[in-house]
Amino acid sequence: MEAVARNYTFNKEKIVWNFTPCKLTVTKGQLEYEAAHLLRKLNERDKKKLKLTLTHILFSRSLKGNIEDWEIV
Repeated sequence: MEAVARNYTFNKEKIVWNFTPCKLTVTKGQLEYEAAHLLRKLNERDKKKLKLTLTHILFSRSLKGNIEDWEIV
């Protein structure tokens, strides 16, 4: 778990661990924006993780489209 690896302290009892995973639909433009944003940050902060980046399985479906309206660009 990422939080443990970063030595974050939190109450694990507050997390519902028996959830059912869901899938979200996202536009290709949004995925491209998020990927570029992440790559810029990793290039500055963690070049090792830069090599390990993939689209999260949660976003397994994508639609043709631009960056989402809710995104602050």
